[in-house]
Amino acid sequence: MVVHIKYRPTNFLEEAKFRCIRKNFGLSNLLARFRLELGSFVMSREINKLLDLILLWMNFGVAERYRSAIMTDKELKALVASLALSQKETDRQMKKTSREIKKISKELGSQIGGLGRKFGGFTEGMAFPSMKKILRERFHMETITPRVETSRNGHDMELDVLGYSNGEENRLVIVEVKSRLTQESIEQMERTITRFDDFFPEHADKQRFGIIAAVDISPEMEKQTLQRGFYLARIQDELFTLNSPKSFRPRYFGVTQQRHDSQ
Repeated sequence: MVVHIKYRPTNFLEEAKFRCIRKNFGLSNLLARFRLELGSFVMSREINKLLDLILLWMNFGVAERYRSAIMTDKELKALVASLALSQKETDRQMKKTSREIKKISKELGSQIGGLGRKFGGFTEGMAFPSMKKILRERFHMETITPRVETSRNGHDMELDVLGYSNGEENRLVIVEVKSRLTQESIEQMERTITRFDDFFPEHADKQRFGIIAAVDISPEMEKQTLQRGFYLARIQDELFTLNSPKSFRPRYFGVTQQRHDSQ
């Protein structure tokens, strides 16, 4: 009786078995008993054992070479463990890099902020002499003080320039100096001049008005500043000069909350 067995190698080792059998015995001798053919049916355990014995006996060296190309469970586990360690180290390095990037970004932000503050101080220092002259000659301010700071009930207020006059004038001016005039600059001035009495109650009986001085002023910001009733000063040839039209009427805060020409 002829036994038909269809077999397809399932891995490299099984492939090695058939290659070695072909080479050393000849496929025709085996077909006399088994008629081995490649197929989809897996051979019985007994036949596999027989082929293993033949392979080990006749082709031990070849089998070992094929086995060396196949990873054992122990080797696979070692590889997985190694990959896990590598991934863990990669994650650690990525976290370290992320922390360093955040640190650099924070330092850079502080440096940029410092540059902004230095530039702000520069413009204030450059503005003060010319602004002092304007406040004395045009607005008759008796006392003019740069960099005024005060604190009340846990809150702070800082003014770039404060000028005031007692007696007949009895009014004061707040000057804010900016490198670039923005919407926030205008709103900040309005908040400052509105809350002034809370921080300087000794000047509560005075009318007050504001001047915003800036280096970079867009037409739109110039328009908004004047519409809010604040004087506008611009830097020209290293001097700040008032840039308000003759038709401008300043907005006064404080005692009367009215508009009139300050000249």
